[in-house]
Amino acid sequence: DSVVRLGYFIFTAKQKLQEWHIMNASMTRNHLVVCGAGKVGYRIILELIAMKEDVVVIERKTDSPLVDELRDRGVTILHGECRSRKMLEQANIAHARSIILATDDDLANIDSALTAREIKPDIRVVVRLFDDTMADKVATAFRMPVISTSACAASAFIAAATERNIFTSFQLGDRRLHLADLIINGRAKLPGRTVSEIQKEFDVNVVMHMSQGRTDVNPSHATTLAPEDHIILITSVENLTRLEALNR
Repeated sequence: DSVVRLGYFIFTAKQKLQEWHIMNASMTRNHLVVCGAGKVGYRIILELIAMKEDVVVIERKTDSPLVDELRDRGVTILHGECRSRKMLEQANIAHARSIILATDDDLANIDSALTAREIKPDIRVVVRLFDDTMADKVATAFRMPVISTSACAASAFIAAATERNIFTSFQLGDRRLHLADLIINGRAKLPGRTVSEIQKEFDVNVVMHMSQGRTDVNPSHATTLAPEDHIILITSVENLTRLEALNR
């Protein structure tokens, strides 16, 4: 019986059938479950793989080229509705560390998040929502991180329109902060100032300094800024505007 079962599982793995992936998920521990393998979910999964994290994916579509690529990379993928309790149990949510709800359906994401909490009350849940108002209410009521797609996209549109090089935005407590790149203008007032002076005066955090081909992560407070230097900083949009005004 064992030989027959082993032969069957080897066959299903070769054919990429669901049974093999369900078995893999059942043996995985301390992993992350990602619901939704669309464009956003796909990028999340690739980043997690690069970080050497174990990932189990739940995706409704079976004919997606993104799903095929993930499967070829060896990712465990279960096909079904993430709102289904049975599907979450097959993803071994009881032994998972976190679950990321990244489908394009707000209701499905919330429903799945609550079901995941029912199965494992202490699991870390991260929800993607399009509705900003709903995102704030869900984050407050259920104490789970909620990522608003529209809020994240807003920074990218503004940065592109105003020619700012803003890499990403994130919420820290009640403050929205931005990771931005600034090139020191040699004809402005920033050259000659130190990192410490810039951080204190403009309430920014300089996390990287690039000068003449050299890159310093978390540069010394005594580092002096020179023309054409690049600095990567974390700050609010108001403080970034003030700093840019002095750099003109």
